Amino acid sequence: MTLQQADPALADTIRSTVPGPDDLAKTVLSSSGSVSASRRTSLIASLAGVTGPLPDRYQEGKLLGKGGMGVVVQAEDRDLARPVAVKKLHAGERNPDHVDRFLREAQLTAQLEHPGILPVHDLGVDQGGDFFYVMRLVQKEETLRSVIDRLQAGDEATHRELTFERRIEIVQQVARILQYAHSRGVIHRDVKPENIMLGAFGEVYLVDWGLAKATGVSKDPVAQPVAPGDGSQTQAGTLLGTPRYMAPEQAQGKPATALSDVYSLTAVLYELLSLHHYMGEDRGSLEDLLRKVLNDPPVFAAAHYDPKNGRVPPHLAVICMRGLEKNPERRFQSAQELERALQHWIEGEGAVMCAVTFQLSLLNRYKRALVRHPRVFQFVPILLSLALLTGLGFALFRAFGAH
Repeated sequence: MTLQQADPALADTIRSTVPGPDDLAKTVLSSSGSVSASRRTSLIASLAGVTGPLPDRYQEGKLLGKGGMGVVVQAEDRDLARPVAVKKLHAGERNPDHVDRFLREAQLTAQLEHPGILPVHDLGVDQGGDFFYVMRLVQKEETLRSVIDRLQAGDEATHRELTFERRIEIVQQVARILQYAHSRGVIHRDVKPENIMLGAFGEVYLVDWGLAKATGVSKDPVAQPVAPGDGSQTQAGTLLGTPRYMAPEQAQGKPATALSDVYSLTAVLYELLSLHHYMGEDRGSLEDLLRKVLNDPPVFAAAHYDPKNGRVPPHLAVICMRGLEKNPERRFQSAQELERALQHWIEGEGAVMCAVTFQLSLLNRYKRALVRHPRVFQFVPILLSLALLTGLGFALFRAFGAH
């Protein structure tokens, strides 16, 4: 089946997103094996004008997730005998804008080669003429949203496993993914707990690059205009992103930058640590939420307290405040800078802001010194004890010795 046969109205739009037919044909013919025998090149062959149905390589399985434009299902790759995840465009979403966005998402994701970004294995058209692309299947995955939900519900096992240090490590891994994408000129624009996946063996992935913007590309993804809602769903059209996590400049309809992703990730950090949204519990309309994002200062993260979760350490609360600055110039100036600030806290090098943080800083410095120079510092507690006892004895002598 050719693309023209599937839907003639889409041909020009789809071909504009890939190299010309001559270049495609050369690429296909220069690869090993013939075009007709290669299932992996069936879509490219179709775009290049070579006819032929797409072979039945993938056996569809259970539904893994559902979005506004498509679904993700588990499938069996019969050629390689392995499970994969397949993202499919809804049959009713064949208008050129949606297809263009879907194909650019597959293309952009495939070009971002990072351990925290799911690799794209294949791109194709099914027997009904609907597009799909194939990704790595993350075994026993869950989203960060489900983790936060369990923490908010007071699940004891989750609280024991996800200490503040472990939560920081998760956010650090996402920051590294963003730093890589930004270095390639790509802005995600929809960083939120639902788009952060955790694997069974400590893997962290940032997924759903459907709203991502490559620097220098003028055309934006297009979807439905903004509709009333609770702010937790991805919006496109007038706004690009998810209102509960978008930066103020995005809420104003201005172009998003790398610092917009930093803001969104900090909003995720705040919620993961405090188990509250940074603007408090909002029950109002979408318009009320956007007004708060633009005008209201965040609630200080350390103000929240929960018997099981405790209180966010003050230094981490300060990091959240900086990452959530309304003015981009006052935020962390890169995802890497945010990641390093979190690392300083883990290593006990955070700023001293009160008596507690002063004591913690001293203890951490002593611990590092003891590890590096054990012979020198192993007698420090004994010497301090002796000094304390000597001082106490001298004080007692002065108080009672004269009598």
